[in-house]
Amino acid sequence: MKLFMVICAAVLALTGGLAASCFVKAFGITFLARPRSRYAENAKEVSFSMKAGMFFLSFLAVAFGLAAGWIIKLLMKVAGAVTGIDTGGMAFSSNMFTVNPQAGSDRYLSSLFLVLVLCILGAAGFLVYRFWGREKRKVYKTWDCGYYALDARNEYTATAFSKPFRVAFGFFLLPYRKTQKIRESFYYVKSFTYGTYTTLVFKKYIYEPVIALVFKSAKSLRRIQPGSIHLYLAYIFSAVLLLILFRQKF
Repeated sequence: MKLFMVICAAVLALTGGLAASCFVKAFGITFLARPRSRYAENAKEVSFSMKAGMFFLSFLAVAFGLAAGWIIKLLMKVAGAVTGIDTGGMAFSSNMFTVNPQAGSDRYLSSLFLVLVLCILGAAGFLVYRFWGREKRKVYKTWDCGYYALDARNEYTATAFSKPFRVAFGFFLLPYRKTQKIRESFYYVKSFTYGTYTTLVFKKYIYEPVIALVFKSAKSLRRIQPGSIHLYLAYIFSAVLLLILFRQKF
């Protein structure tokens, strides 16, 4: 169990790091620098109906965190019923909105304390923004390293942010590059195209073989439906005969 908990902690840390990098990339690509298309330049906030789904999921995340005492008890009952393991030794108490994973120990998690901390942090952030944030906010051009007439082609893309992860997980993602040069002469390159890609491992090695097998099986089964009424009558006769034999045997 200790080794399993260590592995879970490592997986959780890796997941958190990947999630953080994803949000950093998403924020940088979405909100920083110049828009990369006229659609992005004219983008507007979506309607409330489209944001309602995110609000609902956010509410569930907060509710599950604050009501962890009851939810963990329900999940432990389900896990015990499925695995057949007695989960009574792990005493999760819902008294005073606390979670105590070890019976008799002084380790616990108080949901009321978390609510209080969140309220204090929220109030502090609002006060800081209300009294100091607006006055110190300035809008100006970003530093362009001394260049002029920059456009969207000079900005970072998702490829730049994701390169460290493509290198770290190269054994699984199998990255590759494609380049294309169009020359007017040996010394002059008219255009240059460079692209880097990652192998769609699940699509290439799992989904596509399964889909190909399904289509191949469907083509084979199509032979039993050639459109002949005589063959269909033979199927019905065979099915009735098998049912009679099965009935006589049992």
